[in-house]
Amino acid sequence: MASKKKSKTVVQAVDESIPATIVEGSEEQVFATPVEGTETTVVGDAPAPEVKKERINRRPYIALCQEHLEIGDLDRKELIKLVMDTFSEVRLGGIQTFVTDLRNVKYNHFKERAVILNAKGKLQFEDKIVPVEAVPVEVVPEEAQTMEEPTEQAGE
Repeated sequence: MASKKKSKTVVQAVDESIPATIVEGSEEQVFATPVEGTETTVVGDAPAPEVKKERINRRPYIALCQEHLEIGDLDRKELIKLVMDTFSEVRLGGIQTFVTDLRNVKYNHFKERAVILNAKGKLQFEDKIVPVEAVPVEVVPEEAQTMEEPTEQAGE
């Protein structure tokens, strides 16, 4: 007959009143039991935290572009030339893409503000453009508004 062996599982209960200890050589260290919601720190051979490097701003020209888009005084070529003259570390392809993307709603850096061409052909924020209806129109007397009818020429 085949005999069946039963394996016994031994479970040791951890008593929470006894703190965890580590014994090395002749030295014994007692550690407090971590409580939920608190952070634990390791003292001793832990590596020093790395000092984070300052992030390099790859687009330092954004503030300059925003100033000129508020005013609406530069077209695409003029804006690119101004940025290239002011920030020599910027790549031409990067600023060209940035300026082109200003007019595309999907890629515009200023998501909440659309950039369009104003009446002079310059780039400007749409909310800074004054609508035509808001511009005061001079009142012209009716006499000046009537047009003279062309006179018939002899021979026709």
